[in-house]
Order: sequence, then structure tokens, then C-alpha cells
Amino acid sequence: MFVRMIIIAIICCPFFIQGSPAGADFIQGPGKIFSRFEAGLNSCSIDKFDDDIAGNIYLSIKNGTSGYFSRNQAYHILKDFLKKIEGANFRLNNIKFDKPYPFASGRFSYRYKGVRKISKVYISLKLAGENWKISQITIN
Repeated sequence: MFVRMIIIAIICCPFFIQGSPAGADFIQGPGKIFSRFEAGLNSCSIDKFDDDIAGNIYLSIKNGTSGYFSRNQAYHILKDFLKKIEGANFRLNNIKFDKPYPFASGRFSYRYKGVRKISKVYISLKLAGENWKISQITIN
């Protein structure tokens, strides 16, 4: 009896050591990016999420900028947009961890060039190798 229990413990041990199931890992990766993105918009700082931007990203911004851009171009476009913003308040209130493209949306209120604005923000992710990256940002 004791030998059987030892054999069962040895067989089951790898399942307990691995920790969280793959589904939890899936949610955790995009969840961290969504959190950094939210923090970045609240502080008007792209530096909080610039490492999460994909090599090729689609941007559509209320200032009229729209299209596919390289990571470097997107960084400068977003930085220029965010430096004109004051009093930002942003919260993601609709987060979906649907495979293969997790996405989130929220309401962004701010002052842009002194005028109070409210925009709907949409962000989607894609898997690039083993890492999740932001593939689309819409601020309209």
C-alpha cells in the first residue's frame, strides 16, 4: 500500500510543480500588457508600455493619424499625442482574453490643447513569437 502511494505521488508530482495551468498563463501575459497600457495613458507616458508595441502596429488617433506604422514611428506618434494631454483619466472597462487576439476597450477623458475631450480607446494584442505585443491602438 505504501509503495503504491509513493508511485502515485511520483507520477503526479510534475503536475503540482508546474503551477498554474496554461490558461492562466495566457490571461496573465495580456493582462500585464493591458495594465501597463492603462498606466501609460493615465500618466500620459508611452514609456510605460513602449516595449509592448509590435514591430508593425495599426494606429488610429483622434488627431487624424491613421495607418500601419513601425514600432519606432508609433512610439513618436503616440509620444507627440500624449505630451499635449493634461488631466488624463483612463480605465479599461471591457477586457476580453479571447484567443488568438485578446483585446480591451475603455473610456479616456483628458484635456487636449486645453479642451476637455472624451475618447473611446481600443487595444488589441497578437502573439509575436512567445510574447504578446500590441498590434492595434485606436483613440477616437
